[in-house]
Amino acid sequence: MIMVAVFTWAVLLTSIAVFVMVGGLTRLSLHLRQSSLVWAAAMLAVVLIAGFATWWYFVPSQSPSQDLLALTEAPLLAVVGSFDWQVANSNATATASHQPLFITTWTVVYLAGLALCLMRLGLGRLRAARIANQAVQDMTAQVKNVWLTEELISPCVLRAGWRGDYRIVLPRTLIPALTESELNMVIAHEKAHIQRHDDQVGMLLRLIVSFTWFTPFMHRLLAEWAEAIEIQCDQAVVTAQPRSQRRGYVQTLLKTMRFTQNENLPLPVAAFATKSLRREKMRICLALGDRPYRALGRVTKGLILISTVAGSTIGGMALSSGMSNESLSMTADSLTTQPVAMLHEGRHTSGFGMAKHPFKPGQKRNHTGVDIAAPVGTVIHAPADGVIVTATDLYNGLPKYGKVVVLETNGNTQTLLAHLDQYMVTVGQRVTAGEPIATIGNTGQTTGPHVHIETRLRGERVDPHSVWQLPQPN
Repeated sequence: MIMVAVFTWAVLLTSIAVFVMVGGLTRLSLHLRQSSLVWAAAMLAVVLIAGFATWWYFVPSQSPSQDLLALTEAPLLAVVGSFDWQVANSNATATASHQPLFITTWTVVYLAGLALCLMRLGLGRLRAARIANQAVQDMTAQVKNVWLTEELISPCVLRAGWRGDYRIVLPRTLIPALTESELNMVIAHEKAHIQRHDDQVGMLLRLIVSFTWFTPFMHRLLAEWAEAIEIQCDQAVVTAQPRSQRRGYVQTLLKTMRFTQNENLPLPVAAFATKSLRREKMRICLALGDRPYRALGRVTKGLILISTVAGSTIGGMALSSGMSNESLSMTADSLTTQPVAMLHEGRHTSGFGMAKHPFKPGQKRNHTGVDIAAPVGTVIHAPADGVIVTATDLYNGLPKYGKVVVLETNGNTQTLLAHLDQYMVTVGQRVTAGEPIATIGNTGQTTGPHVHIETRLRGERVDPHSVWQLPQPN
């Protein structure tokens, strides 16, 4: 029982240290963050280091009063009070009558948790094998070398039994929603998983997490590994492809995400799309060849911090030299961080103010925003850090707007995006500059795929061109 306590405490300390170290390194390098090998090696390192520490403590040459015992005993004493640690011999083995109550209780809890985790993993693998065995191979000309299932699952690679062959399994109800080109991209993504042996590696890592279920850092390392393998398989599909092809791949991912919102219990395998908005937004950025939103957000925050420090320094110099208030205002304005591009492509089709009425020929209307036309699925990025105040399919009871997102920035500016195909945010969510928040669509009352943008500054409608970087009129 003492061995269990020593091992689990060593795992906890090691997982914290490894997670902090690897997490810091991957924040410095995008390539490291995208490498599944880095995260898998980190998980293996935790188990090996903790196992070696446990072995080192229990070897005959060691005394039971070594530092590792102190590290193990001190936190336990803080929780359950003073214990009389009595060790029978130099191997640090003790009789049951001398075991502290907390050690005995923790051993029972750990073994129960381990049994539950292993049972859950085993049942998940059995369910995956059952789905693979019951799937029917599609013999149509549209899709080849795939198996179709009636289950509501995300496209994935499943193994038909412990030693069976691997099958690319897709839900039958998803097939009509995807074009032949989109289906081929999904299949290429799943074939990349097979070539990389991600299922075998994933099974090993999930077993490790089962044995270390009590530390959240191991679960986080597994999640980062799962994100990295999806990114690498994405890149295997879109590398060397033009932006239009990349945009089609993102559209495929969004369609699958929408489908998997009603997914049954997840399987312990790599899935093409998940319910994690954070993970999918990262994939969308990289698939489009853009900078990842998390890195961009950190850079933006750093620029704001630098600007604040610089502004304070310049302000002090200005006061000491007798600069006027107007000069100070101009200096502050010059230090304001510029917004990022909301759209990387698109065509300006209607401006702010009086414009032709799209549904009443020969008449004009007061257009309260600007319209930017682009293909359905074109990603819209947050132009600045802010908060989502609206994300709805029916805005203020007006179906003509279609799907709408409203972003509030700087505490006094609200920007409405209408006629969206899909939004990837929720009300109250904080977003960072450059983060994907929606895609251009054709919902509501429209004449074609575009986004309608309205901006209110301190409650007053203004031309969005005066606030944000948008495609200019021809």
